[in-house]
Amino acid sequence: MQRPPALRARAPRAAGLALVLLLAIGPRKVGAPRLRGAAAASAQGPPGSLAVEVPESLAQVEQRTLLAQQQALEAAVAQEERMEVELRRLEAREGRVAQRLDRLRYLEQASDVLAQVRTRAFMGDLTAELTGAAVYVGFILLVTLLYGLVFDYEYPEVQSKPAEDVLKENMGFAWNLWHGFNCDPDARICIFSCLAMPVRWADTAHKPSVQFAPFWLGLTIFTLCCALSKMTYGATYLGLLVVAVQNRQKIRESYGLDHGDNTTRVEDCLVWVCCPACATMQEAMEVEFVEPPRLKGFRRLRGGA
Repeated sequence: MQRPPALRARAPRAAGLALVLLLAIGPRKVGAPRLRGAAAASAQGPPGSLAVEVPESLAQVEQRTLLAQQQALEAAVAQEERMEVELRRLEAREGRVAQRLDRLRYLEQASDVLAQVRTRAFMGDLTAELTGAAVYVGFILLVTLLYGLVFDYEYPEVQSKPAEDVLKENMGFAWNLWHGFNCDPDARICIFSCLAMPVRWADTAHKPSVQFAPFWLGLTIFTLCCALSKMTYGATYLGLLVVAVQNRQKIRESYGLDHGDNTTRVEDCLVWVCCPACATMQEAMEVEFVEPPRLKGFRRLRGGA
C-alpha cells in the first residue's frame, strides 16, 4: 500500500526541521559524532520516522578523559615505583657481590702472603737444617782426626772382670749395658760413645773380630744418617737402626752368642732405641776386651786385659 504524495513530501521536511533544531542547540550540548549518527539515522530510516538520542555533555566526556588519563598516570607512577624498587634491589645485590669480591681478593692476597711466608720459613728451616748437618759432619770429622792421632793407643787391663760362667757358657754380652759409664779401664769408650758415637761405632764395626764394615764407610753411613734425620723426618734414623741391629747381630755371631732369631733382633732393636750410647759402649767393651771363641770353645778375656 503506497502513501499519498503529501505524506511522502512531509517526512523529509520533518527530518530537516529536526536537523536544524539540533544545529541550533550547538556543540555545547551535542557532540559531533552524535549529530552525524542522528543525521545518518534520519537519512536511512523509513519515511516519517526520526531517531533522536539523548546527547552526552562535554563535561562528562572531559571527566571520562581525565579519569582515563589519571588512571594511565597512576599506572605509570606505579610502574616507575616498581622500577625504583627493582633498581634498589639490584644495587643492594651489586653491593653484596662487590663485598664478596673484596673478601675474595683479600683472601687471595692473604693466601699469597701466607704461601710466601711458608716458603720463606721452609727455606729458612732447610738452610738451618743443612747448616746444622754440615756443622755436625765437620765436628765428627774433627773428632775422628783427634781420635786417630791422640786417642788410638792400647787399653790398659780392665778392672771389673766378667763372671767366668758368662764367658764359658756364652750367656750374653760380657758386661751389662751400664758398665761403660764406670769408665773401666778408662774414659775413652764412654766419652766417644756419648759425644761422638759415629766414631766409636765405626771403630767397633771394622775390628777384625767383627768385620761388619770398613771404618770410613761405617763412619759415613752413621754420620749422614744422624745429620739428615731431622730433614727426612726420622727416615734415615730408621735406616741407621737397621744397620746398627745388623752390626750387633754380627757381633753376636762372631762371639758365639744367640743370634739370627726374632727374639734377639727385637732385643737389639729395643736396646738401640732406648739407649744407643749404652749399646755402643757394650759392643765396644765386648770387641776391645774379649776374644771370640775358637771353633766351639768359649770366650776369654784378651791377654793384655
